[in-house]
Amino acid sequence: MSSHNSFSTKRTILLRRKFIVNLFLLSLFCILAFLAHSLPFFGWDLAFTNWLQSYKSLNGFMWFVSLFGNDFTPYWITALTALILFLSRFRYEACGVVFCVALSALINTLMKRLIARPRPTDEFVSILTQPGGLSFPSGHVTLYVCYFGFLFFLAYKFIPRKSALRIPLLILLLLPIIFVGLSRIYLGAHWLSDIVGAYLWSSGWLTLSISLYQRLKTKTGDRRQEAGSKS
Repeated sequence: MSSHNSFSTKRTILLRRKFIVNLFLLSLFCILAFLAHSLPFFGWDLAFTNWLQSYKSLNGFMWFVSLFGNDFTPYWITALTALILFLSRFRYEACGVVFCVALSALINTLMKRLIARPRPTDEFVSILTQPGGLSFPSGHVTLYVCYFGFLFFLAYKFIPRKSALRIPLLILLLLPIIFVGLSRIYLGAHWLSDIVGAYLWSSGWLTLSISLYQRLKTKTGDRRQEAGSKS
C-alpha cells in the first residue's frame, strides 16, 4: 500500500512539473507571437540570418535537412510510419504519431493565419527557397519536433538499454530536430524568432501528446486486466 502511495506521489509531482514547464513555454510563445504579429522581424533576426548565410558552403546540407518537410512528403512518411507501427502491433503508438503530427500541422496553420507574419524577403536576406505562405511559427520545425520527437520517445521507451542500436538511433532521431531550425533560416524561409516560436509551442504539444498516449494506454491496460480477472 505504501509503495503504491509513493508511486502516486511521484507521478503527481512529475505531472505538476510537466504542467509548470509547459505553462512556461506557452507563456513565452504567447509573448513572442504577440510581438511577431506586430513586427515583420526583429533586429536580432536579421543579424542572425546574415551571419548564418555568410557560410556559403552549407547550401546543400541545409537544403537536404529541410527536404523531409517539403510539400506532401511529411504526410505520406507519417502515414507510412503509422502503418508500419500498426502492422507491428504497436497500434497505440501508430495512433500517437498520427495524432501528434496531424493536429500539430492543423494548429500550426491556424496560428500562422492568426499571427499573419510575412516571410523574409530578398530585400534583407538571400532567399534560397520559395515556400510561400506565412512565416510564424515554422511548420518545418513543428513537424520535425512532433514526428522525430515522438519516434525518439518510442525508441527510448521500447529499445533495450543494452542494445547497440539504442544510442545511434536516438542520436539519429535527435539531429533533424536540432538542424531543421538552422536550415529554415539559412534558406531564407524563416526568421530566427519564427524558429524559436515553433520550438516553444511544438515542444509543449509533443509533451501533451505523449502524456495522452501514456494515459490512454495505461487505462486500456487496466481495463484488460480487470476483464481478465473477472473472467
